[in-house]
Amino acid sequence: MMFRKETEFQETEIGKLPKGWKIKRLGEIAKIVNGVNFPLKLQGKKNGKYPFIKVNDMNNSHKYIFNAENYVDDEDLPKLRARPFPKNTIIFPKIGMAIRLNKYRILGTDALFDNNTAGIITNENVAYYEFIYYYLQGNVDLITLANTTTVPSISKSRLEGLYIPLPPLEEQKSIADILSTVDSGIETVDRAVARLERMKRVLMNELLTGRIRVREENGKLTFYKETEFQETEIGEMPKDWKIEKLKNIVIKAKMGGTPRSTVREYWGGDIPFAKVEDITSSHKYLFKTSTTITKLGLENSNAWIIPKDSLLITIYGTLGAVAINKIELATNQAIVGIIPRKDIVDVEYLYYWYSFFQPNWNKYVKKSTQPNLTLAIVTNSKLPLPSIKEQKRIADVLSTIDSSIELYYKEKEELLRLRRGLMGVLLTGRVRVVSDVRDVGVVV
Repeated sequence: MMFRKETEFQETEIGKLPKGWKIKRLGEIAKIVNGVNFPLKLQGKKNGKYPFIKVNDMNNSHKYIFNAENYVDDEDLPKLRARPFPKNTIIFPKIGMAIRLNKYRILGTDALFDNNTAGIITNENVAYYEFIYYYLQGNVDLITLANTTTVPSISKSRLEGLYIPLPPLEEQKSIADILSTVDSGIETVDRAVARLERMKRVLMNELLTGRIRVREENGKLTFYKETEFQETEIGEMPKDWKIEKLKNIVIKAKMGGTPRSTVREYWGGDIPFAKVEDITSSHKYLFKTSTTITKLGLENSNAWIIPKDSLLITIYGTLGAVAINKIELATNQAIVGIIPRKDIVDVEYLYYWYSFFQPNWNKYVKKSTQPNLTLAIVTNSKLPLPSIKEQKRIADVLSTIDSSIELYYKEKEELLRLRRGLMGVLLTGRVRVVSDVRDVGVVV
């Protein structure tokens, strides 16, 4: 398989495309189908012949979807008044806020899907389903097809009217094969990260509760099983560990604040300003923020400068997400900045404890329209404290796994960039895929 740069284009309803490509409406090359109603009395079967896919099931798959939380069998079909949709049907959410997530999936087996979902069954004589999948994913934002009512939904007629570029069928397959190769690499990386995350969770459960201890012998870290425990307010812990409230081991813990958004002079300065999404999108360390404020904005708000190597914990929206800031910054009021007493607690250990503890915050949330934590809830939380040396050893073990995970994240980012670049040139025909060296022309 080789490539050449296209030089002859035609103007079409969706922009410039190679002269040899056709333009068709989706309804001309595919059948648009709606999902079926799934009565509650038929739900709950964990095994069966046909997966019954709901929108949430799409979260547990990549390109192809093979499994679901619910299944049905042949004897259920008359009750559903439905037949299974064929393998290779492209599915996506068609109603509600899930539309905004822009999730397209391909059925990896004959299956059913619910009436919050729509499907596209391509005419295989003219349109290759994987090519259509990639074109939609790269060029069609589902929310732009939705109506503007309170609950967004996508009509069958809007879908049928979409213009789709159609290279020759063999070229469609070649383009899809190239993009599939990159996708396979991304899925391999995701599986490796998932394995490491599971390993990290198991280790955190053992190391942060002291069931497995870490010591240093001849310059190397070794592990041993603890046998002597004490009962504490936060569970069984080794006898020589202390239990402390967070507020007793920090120099300062304080929420941030937001300068008034209508005052232009408060924004766009040289002070990094962290929001919840900056914390949730970081992998342990925060090196930059998406927004900045000015010194004037800092002085006219409750924001404050948090020194680097402090701990940041989110208390609104996503509860208990944590990061260590590697730069001086300010934050909004949804984040608590914590400056640890370094003689008592290691910030890396603190990070891993609160990462491990995060699922437990729901027990302490303040009930309101939007559940949230408070500064008092955070600072009164209790944690186990081994010696500072053992804290550092625990953090070193877990950091080793995080370093491997970070390398995989970087590899995935490179693959995603490659994928975007390839989709940009292959799906528009700016670069053509050729199978015969005589057709190469200008090689790119």
